[in-house]
Amino acid sequence: MLNLNQAVSSAAGTANEDVYKILIYDRFCQDILSPLIHVKDLRKHGVTLYFLLDKDRNPVHDVPAVYFLQPTPPNVQRVISDASKALYDSFHLNFSSSIPRPLLEDLATGTFRSFTFPLQFV
Repeated sequence: MLNLNQAVSSAAGTANEDVYKILIYDRFCQDILSPLIHVKDLRKHGVTLYFLLDKDRNPVHDVPAVYFLQPTPPNVQRVISDASKALYDSFHLNFSSSIPRPLLEDLATGTFRSFTFPLQFV
């Protein structure tokens, strides 16, 4: 998850160590992460900032964000809101359990509608 789906180097135990990233999580996932990973481990994986999903956050345009969330309607709406504000360079979504199809469709529709670029059909 923190390696942005890249292979892990056996020597260092990390991947993309030069890629700085932001970790966004909800309170449920905070309880999952807390006993498993410490701040030094986050730094080792390039996580420079970490925030709760429900807190206000400023844009950091050159950095990818890794989300770890429960698949709930409020969380999906917040991700859609973050995407519409273009808070981060890219969004890597990880859910604590499988996301129900209707919620996944809401996520896809909401993020698609949030972009105001002109569509060109070929």
